Amino acid sequence: MIVTRPLLCRILLGRTEPAVIDLMQWFALAMVPVGIVQALGFNLLAARRYRLCFVLGGCGLAYGGSLLVWGTSPGALLSVMTAGAIATLVILAAVAGLERLGGGPMRALDDSVSRA
Repeated sequence: MIVTRPLLCRILLGRTEPAVIDLMQWFALAMVPVGIVQALGFNLLAARRYRLCFVLGGCGLAYGGSLLVWGTSPGALLSVMTAGAIATLVILAAVAGLERLGGGPMRALDDSVSRA
C-alpha cells in the first residue's frame, strides 16, 4: 500500500495529490473494522440471530448519526469511522457474551420471530 499510493492516486484522480496520498493509508486502516462489522452482519442475518441483528441495526443508526455530526473533515471522518466500527464490535461481543450467559431480556423476541 505504501509503494502503490501515488500510482493509485494518479489512476483514481488523474494527478498526484499529497493530501490524498496521506489519507489513503488511514482510509485502508479504517476499512478493516468496517469490513469486519459488515461481514459479521451478513453472518448474523444468515444465522438468524435476530437479537444481535437488532443490536447491529441500532449501532448502525448511531454510527451514521455520529458520522453526520462529527465527520466534518476527511481526517475526522476516518477517525469516527474507525472508532464507531470498533465500538460496534465491542458492543456486539458484549451482547453475544450476555446472550451466552443466560439469554437476556430479548429471548422472547427471538422465539417469537423464529416461530413466524
